[in-house]
Amino acid sequence: MGKTTESFVDKIGTENAILLPYTVLVEDGKAYALHPKYYIALSYPLLSMGQFMGISSIPDAIDRKLKKIFR
Repeated sequence: MGKTTESFVDKIGTENAILLPYTVLVEDGKAYALHPKYYIALSYPLLSMGQFMGISSIPDAIDRKLKKIFR
């Protein structure tokens, strides 16, 4: 995605990279996606609060990138 999200896999570990690529639903010409903060929390229920805080900037970066791509 971008420089902000490049280190995401490094922080969570390659064994946790299963959620990539991001899931997007396209219906009637509109793209929908679960907000990344919820998607990541649901995808990684075993992340500790410290680990989740280590990637705290990632959800907003993903959200901005998705909005830019699907304008």
